Amino acid sequence: MHSAILTRTVADAPLLAALRAQTPLAAPSLEVLRTFTRALLASHGGVSDAELEAFLAAGFTRQQALDVVLGVGMYTLSTSANRLTRATVDAPFAPFAWTPAGGQ
Repeated sequence: MHSAILTRTVADAPLLAALRAQTPLAAPSLEVLRTFTRALLASHGGVSDAELEAFLAAGFTRQQALDVVLGVGMYTLSTSANRLTRATVDAPFAPFAWTPAGGQ
């Protein structure tokens, strides 16, 4: 679903491919957002002062840092619920189905 929404709104194929491959993004602001989000995930919210400062120095705000936390929380909740209930991909989203490397 996330890939479908991204494709229908702003994403071009190289952006989606880079996100899926977990490689740096061409747009500097998106790369900062990607890096910060991954740091937040890896540290379970305990990003370092340097990671937060890099996010803020790129023009993002503390409110937007909290928005990232909200997004991670929503993703975690929906993913856990879908896995627990063995939810299947709805037909309109099937063309966008994807399994990350390592099956995570």
